[in-house]
Amino acid sequence: FSNIFVTVGTTSFPLLIETINSPEMLETLKDVKCSEINVQIGSSSTDFSDDLKNFGFKHFAYTDKMQEYYEKADLVISHAGAGTCMEVLATGKPLIVVVNETLMHNHQWELAEQLASENVLACCTTATLCPTIRHFDPAKLNKYKKGDPDRFVKELDKYMGFV
Repeated sequence: FSNIFVTVGTTSFPLLIETINSPEMLETLKDVKCSEINVQIGSSSTDFSDDLKNFGFKHFAYTDKMQEYYEKADLVISHAGAGTCMEVLATGKPLIVVVNETLMHNHQWELAEQLASENVLACCTTATLCPTIRHFDPAKLNKYKKGDPDRFVKELDKYMGFV
């Protein structure tokens, strides 16, 4: 994965940022031959390791060009927010979703596990992110099929007797 994009979304995800900044991640980036890593950090703040610069490291809080980062990436690593998951899956880019275990009433686990069970992405926690990246094979994923909202409307119209 020569180009990796990481996004934490609009809030903060300190554990994911710490993991990206860890010595284990530096080894993982070497192992997968990463030459560029871009990290959208949201409201998180940290001092990043100078060693990340060896991987063309850039970080920013927010951008209105997320789609461009998704398109450019060979691998997207994301928080498990529904909107981000759907946006990335729609691009056809390989996706690893990292569930934030510190959130209460964690609906993100349910979404991530469901999508992983459909084999359209990989899901993990911050503790298992590095081995997940190392063993991730996008060729084994199923292609994500977008929903058809018109079909739902037609079925509802039929049910209501409008057609």
